Amino acid sequence: MTKKEVTEIFSVMMLAWPNSELFKGGIQKLGPTIELWHSCLPDVDFWTGKQAVIRLCRENKYSPTIADFREKVEKINTEIRERTEEALGRIKTGEILGSVADYYNQLPEGNFDKAVIRAMGGPEHLILPLDNGDAMWDVTGFENAYLALLKKTQIDIGQGRAAMISDKREADL
Repeated sequence: MTKKEVTEIFSVMMLAWPNSELFKGGIQKLGPTIELWHSCLPDVDFWTGKQAVIRLCRENKYSPTIADFREKVEKINTEIRERTEEALGRIKTGEILGSVADYYNQLPEGNFDKAVIRAMGGPEHLILPLDNGDAMWDVTGFENAYLALLKKTQIDIGQGRAAMISDKREADL
């Protein structure tokens, strides 16, 4: 996260924990603290940071430490990896039962898996041809499209699987 993004995260935390000693004096006095958080969290992207602070606000009585924040970020990243693997597993299972295109076409409009496949360019982009005539799954491309769609639709991954396969309109996906 950038310093500006860390400052935005701190603005939310100030609202969530107004009595915390950490926030006495307001955002103007938090310069060194923001600098420290920024230097300790260079690998955290802003979207994941926002997800982490939302969870921390829901779950913690007291303001988080950097370690608490990082722990939530790691948990979110793990959940995203697990959900991506589950989605790809469903698609691979569908491919075993027919073709990827058949599976894709059978998915209802508004289905998150279908939206990810569409974001990749369609079912023909899930499996990449190799020079030797074989093919392989584009796992990285799928993971990237999945995460990009999560960020675009602002789905709260903390709300469970029902939020992933949601009642979002097709235009949103």
